[in-house]
Amino acid sequence: MKNTRENKLKITTEVKEQAIKYYCEGHTIKEVLHNFPVSISYIKRLLKQRELLRLVTNKIPREKFAGIEEVFDKHKKIKIVADYYDVDSATIIKVLKEFGIDPNYYKNIDLEAKEQAIKYYCERHTITETFENFPISMQYLKKILMQRGLFRKESYHVEMKCEICGDIFLGCHPLTKHIKNEHKIESNDYYDRYLKRENEGKCVICTSPTKYKDIVNGYIRTCGHSCGCTLHRRNLKADPIKSAIFSQKVRGHKTAWHASQTIEEKKDFFSKIGEKVRKTAESMTPEERKEKHGYLNKLGPKEREEFIENLKSTGAHSWWKTASEEEKRVVYDRRRATRCKSKGWWHLDDDEIKNNYAMYHQKVCTLTASTYKKYKSIINPTNLKRGIACTGYHLDHKYSICQGFLEGLLPEVISSVHNLQMLTGTENMSKSDTCSVTKEELLSLYESNLLK
Repeated sequence: MKNTRENKLKITTEVKEQAIKYYCEGHTIKEVLHNFPVSISYIKRLLKQRELLRLVTNKIPREKFAGIEEVFDKHKKIKIVADYYDVDSATIIKVLKEFGIDPNYYKNIDLEAKEQAIKYYCERHTITETFENFPISMQYLKKILMQRGLFRKESYHVEMKCEICGDIFLGCHPLTKHIKNEHKIESNDYYDRYLKRENEGKCVICTSPTKYKDIVNGYIRTCGHSCGCTLHRRNLKADPIKSAIFSQKVRGHKTAWHASQTIEEKKDFFSKIGEKVRKTAESMTPEERKEKHGYLNKLGPKEREEFIENLKSTGAHSWWKTASEEEKRVVYDRRRATRCKSKGWWHLDDDEIKNNYAMYHQKVCTLTASTYKKYKSIINPTNLKRGIACTGYHLDHKYSICQGFLEGLLPEVISSVHNLQMLTGTENMSKSDTCSVTKEELLSLYESNLLK
């Protein structure tokens, strides 16, 4: 029995040495397990003891990790860098060591910053002051302070001085009560008079007035939810770590929301948004709408001029100047077909009806010119200057010529004085073929004028 045990131990030792030698020849651990009767945990332990174990990262070309110093310096987190290169954290740690970089460099800095922040807070500074002076999140700061039993409610411990009489109070509530009862001043008036800083009370995004919060925090930094989100995104972009964490956290939220909503709920949601946008646009002048929604507003004056000049010398603008009449006619027909399709005017795509419409349009225009000449004092009493395209003023048909043709109204009705008005070129081009009066209203005015 003893000899058998000794032979088994001898064979195991020989196999062990052969397996290690086979591994050192460049074979993988899987190949060693396939050719030798040893367990994976046993062979790994032996290789680690002799410092012969090599990571799988040796198979990954080092060219893949070009610029890892800049990436690590930007993101500062091993996990984020690992996700960036689509490898595991152990691989990143190995590569950083090969490049002579300490993987725990920023982790040690964070630990130092945490201890310094706690020390700073214990020196009777507020948690807001600590947050502003150290690169640590408010939530994490509160967590470690509570774990160590150091967190305090600041409203009961911060000393505040009355700027009117000089009395000292512990917290904002006693001070607020004091100035209201003794000095007969509201806290917002007191704050505006003695504590308000320059440009405070204005939204940091759009400079609109913001709401007053309390005597400690003063005014809110943004005017509403929209500007608050804009400021949040701006702060995230300034901090790559927070931005990466936030993006990973909210990834898929939009898809999940769409999957959880019914068609009716989606329609109701988007209709509310559309109604809000429409009301906002109606309350603005055309110039304000152009200034807010114009696609060139992000460019400076010089960049805008260069963009416009480049646009005129390329693309459709340049082609239109050199195109023949036949090529332009193809474009006109294509536009007309698209317009008929979008408006639901399929019958206008018929050649015979198209010719009838052209005759109807010509007759309406002729009668409109006569009506305008006869009733100019009523239609255009201030003698507004007429122009073409978006310039000057246009003579507009309240009930459009196209709609009048489709409804079978007489040209005399469409060209009557009750259906004519003066609009700016921009407004008339935007109005297109829509109607600003109903068919019944127009016919009622036209018939009442005939009775007279």
